[in-house]
Amino acid sequence: MLADAAAHGLVVTIEDGIRVGGAGTFLVDAMRLLPEIPHPLPPVCVLGVPARYIPQGRPDGILAELGLDGPGVATAVTQALGTERDRLQLS
Repeated sequence: MLADAAAHGLVVTIEDGIRVGGAGTFLVDAMRLLPEIPHPLPPVCVLGVPARYIPQGRPDGILAELGLDGPGVATAVTQALGTERDRLQLS
């Protein structure tokens, strides 16, 4: 899975848990440690819950507010792809 992820132009991880120290950051660290992974790594967009107080509410409302619902994820991925496209055009 790590080698497959590293072969793509953008890696996106999404979790409904804390972003810092979560699955996305673990994935990046694991890819860095594998010798067969080409370096530099592809850009990685790690989406998850911020490490701050989140007021109570309905789970779907909280995820929407955090951008972790379908439209929020689509927006984040579109922005990440645009950023990467712009970076490649400047190279």
